[in-house]
Amino acid sequence: MDRLLFEIYNDTYNITPKYNLGEAELNKKLSAKWEEVQKALGSEFLDSLLSLDGERIDREGFYCYREGFRLGVSLMLEALTSATA
Repeated sequence: MDRLLFEIYNDTYNITPKYNLGEAELNKKLSAKWEEVQKALGSEFLDSLLSLDGERIDREGFYCYREGFRLGVSLMLEALTSATA
């Protein structure tokens, strides 16, 4: 437990999940499709689209992180409250 806390404290904890081969294959296919979109609609449109989608993904990630944190806190409070009751 101390190792994990130390990594979080030092900002060295890596929350990024590791890709598996299935995800890598999907990413390759998705990249090919984005290249088709770029050829059809142009680089400027694609850049704008990806920028907006990136912002959406960042917000979604934060909301998921926040809800996970709240869930963890709630679980700890429930565990501590039921242990002392």
